[in-house]
Amino acid sequence: MTASDEPEARRRARIRLELAASYFGQGQDTVALDEIKLSLLADPTYADAHALRGLVYSRMNELGLAETSFHRARQLNPFDLRAYLGDGNYAGVYQRSDEEMLALWQIGVEETRAVIEEGWM
Repeated sequence: MTASDEPEARRRARIRLELAASYFGQGQDTVALDEIKLSLLADPTYADAHALRGLVYSRMNELGLAETSFHRARQLNPFDLRAYLGDGNYAGVYQRSDEEMLALWQIGVEETRAVIEEGWM
């Protein structure tokens, strides 16, 4: 799609989202959220804006709002891998006990050791 093919509402939303991403990259989460709101006002169906909002909320430790945003991004664009990866936690539990993390680590070590010793297939 060329710039002339992009609908005006999506173009405005994309420009606002580019600003939001820049602010997010600079650690200015509140300003990034303001730009994301403007992006979504221009185009409420812009999945990328919902996904970035999820990342911002994750960093702000607003986990319920983050999951809601990632969920909406997945609804709007079910084939977008970023919406599923979200903040890198695959929409899973954000904090686990030390015992649970140790158990997960041990499974990973065992599986890796098996691949090294027995081969991939």
